[in-house]
Order: sequence, then C-alpha cells, then structure tokens
Amino acid sequence: MHTGTHYTPPPGPTRRRLRRTAGMVCGAVAVGATALLVVEVTSGSSKTPTLSLSTSPAAAHGPAPTSTTTGGSPTSVSTTATSPAREATTSTTLAPPVVLPDGSPVPVLVVFNGDTITLAGAVPTQAAADRLRALAMANSKSPAQVIDNLVVDARVPATVGVHVIEMNALRFAEGSSAVTPDYAPELARVVNLMRALPSVTVTVIGHADQTGPTGANLQLSQDRATAIIEYLVSQGISPDRLSGQGVGDRDLLTTRTSTAGLALNRRTEFVFYGLLASTAR
Repeated sequence: MHTGTHYTPPPGPTRRRLRRTAGMVCGAVAVGATALLVVEVTSGSSKTPTLSLSTSPAAAHGPAPTSTTTGGSPTSVSTTATSPAREATTSTTLAPPVVLPDGSPVPVLVVFNGDTITLAGAVPTQAAADRLRALAMANSKSPAQVIDNLVVDARVPATVGVHVIEMNALRFAEGSSAVTPDYAPELARVVNLMRALPSVTVTVIGHADQTGPTGANLQLSQDRATAIIEYLVSQGISPDRLSGQGVGDRDLLTTRTSTAGLALNRRTEFVFYGLLASTAR
C-alpha cells in the first residue's frame, strides 16, 4: 500500500454511464454487458433512491435467472432462445466472459438499498453464488429481500472481485474527507468481515459530487479513500490488505444537484477480492 493520497488498486470496479429517463435523471452502474443498475432520484424528493435492474445474461454469460418484482418495479430479464436442430437438440454457445480493459474479470455487483439487496454479475460456481448471497444477507443492516440476478459461468475465476455499493450509508460532508465517529457503525461491517476472512483484500473507491473543479474533486475523492483506509488500519486491518483509488466526479450515482442528490455522490465504495476463493472447484 502506498502512503500517499493515491493508491494503485488491484483490478478496479466497473464504471457507470449516465442516462436520462422521462421526468427524472438516472445514474447507471454498468457491469460489463451483464447488468445495468439504475438509481432514480426524483426532483425535490428526499426519499431513498429506488433501484431497477435489467440483466441480459444471454448476451454475456448464458442462461438467465428467473424474473422477479421488487416494490412494483419489475426486474426484467431477456433471454435469447436457440432454435432446435433437425434432431430436436439444442446447442448453446457462451459468449466470451465480460472483462475490464486490463483483462481482469468484471466484479460481481452487490447493492444494499434499504430492504433490498441486489446481486448481479457472473460467478464461477453455484457454491460461489450461494456464498455471496449468504454473506450479503449476513452483512445487511436490516432484514432484506435478495434480488438474485447472478449467473454461473465456470470460466470466471474464483478471484473475481465483489463490488459493494451501500445506497443508505453515511455520506461525507461537503468538501470534507473526515471520517467522523458516526462512520464507525457503517465501517464495522467491513472491519468484521476482514477480521473473519484474513485472506480477503479490499480496494476503497473514493467519490466526489459534481460541484467544484474536476481536479479538486479528484483530489478530494483520493483523500476520502485514504481516510477510510487509515480508519481501517486503526481498527487493526493490515495496510498490506488495503488499496485505494479516487475517481473524482466521473462515477456519479445521480446527476441531480439537489442537496440529497449531491450528498448521494459523496461516498466511498468497496471492492472485495477473495470472498469467493474458498468456493473454487
């Protein structure tokens, strides 16, 4: 781990692309071609953001999971059927696994949002899917419904990262990287998980809202990642297991400029490596 404000992470998290929908602004988290998580923030509303998830596993990793509905918003799953051959057999060809530009596998996505936990992406085995689901439920701040959009692809390595986004976590104050005492309950889950699983490593991703100059936002996001790492080290986590990266305002959850919208973007996220390693074949 570097000692400055900028850390060199292991394979990093996915990047988000923004889009607009009628009547509201949406921030999107793209997990390769596998899943799209949409955070909807309505104008002037202080409500918890709502999530919708559309997946297209057939385009990336083969068979799709069952469609489910959460809070009245359907989780849509599209599949591509293969026409039977003359002998009434069906052939399936898997597309290449989705990877990041550096060739590493796209991390699995876990989103905690109040009473729901959304899982999306590709895992190497069903055992890995079961383990991730159990870990997510055990680390939820309250009982939650799991929306499981995981797909199993044996070509995905057991070392694939797990990118965790907490929609309801405490946010940083405007222009600040201070980890206040109120953060302790939020970060306790990370500390406890890393103590229980000593082989797990973590990359902390720092974010800033869209106000202020880009360069200043990048530095602020790096400072936030550093501050979280320093807190984890103060709780006994080895610095060798931690790395960090600031992405400034390039990775927004919402483009809203309301007080609630800006606060949503002042955050850190975590990418865990090694969570699924024990489920390797």
